[in-house]
This record gives sequence, structure tokens and C-alpha cells, in this order.
Amino acid sequence: MRVLRRLLGIAVFVGLLIVGWQFAARNGELVVVRHPAGEFQARALWAVLLAAFTSGAVLTALAASVRGARIRLISRRYRKLVESLRAEVHQLRSLPLADSAPASDAAPALPAEPRSTPSGSDSPRSGPRAVGSPRVALSGRERGS
Repeated sequence: MRVLRRLLGIAVFVGLLIVGWQFAARNGELVVVRHPAGEFQARALWAVLLAAFTSGAVLTALAASVRGARIRLISRRYRKLVESLRAEVHQLRSLPLADSAPASDAAPALPAEPRSTPSGSDSPRSGPRAVGSPRVALSGRERGS
């Protein structure tokens, strides 16, 4: 498999070399490049095109590497944050649980006797209930009637 890949790479290189040689032979006329920075002396067209292509590739690679470096820095920052959060979670998981309080220190139980409502009726709906629990309307079968 390695030999086949190497042969394929050599074939592609030789093919590009032949195509480039033919391109240079067909585009050998001299051109003068006028640029805002100045005028450059006469060069072969293929050399000017090669220089333009190469400079464009280099500038693109430079821009991509700057963006890639920025992304790697952000990724590194987030990776460190995740590791610190994982360490914190591990530390919190390894802490002992709060000591369970003895039964004598527990909160007092709710009173067993029903409280009367302001109207004075002792209906099953107006009895004691836990704070914050909703009052549920019971049907006749659930009330025991």
C-alpha cells in the first residue's frame, strides 16, 4: 500500500511538472507589472502568474493560521475551565454528607387536632395541612361519604 501511494504521489508530481513546463513555454512573453507600489521590470508572464498565485496562497495560509491560533486559544481556555469544573465537582462529591440530626432535634410534628376556619366549620377541607401544599377538592367517595 505504501509503494502504491508513493508511486501515485510521484506520478502526480511529474504530471504537474509537465503541465507547468508546457504552461511556461506557452506564456513566455514579457510583461510589465504596474502596481500602486510602483512599476516592476519586464518579467515572463508565467513567472508573474506564479508569483501572484504563490503570494495569494501564502496570505491565505497566514490568515488561516491566525484564525486557527485564535480558535486553539479559545479551545484551550474552555478546556482549562472544564477541567477546573470537573475538579470542583470531584471535590464536592468527595465531601462527607452533612451529619444527620438525631430524632430529638427534628422539627416538631404538625398538630393532630384540626384547626377551625374563621367561619367555624370543621369540614375535612379546612383541617391542618402542610405549608405550601395545595388544597385538593375531594369527591364524595374519597371523603368517605
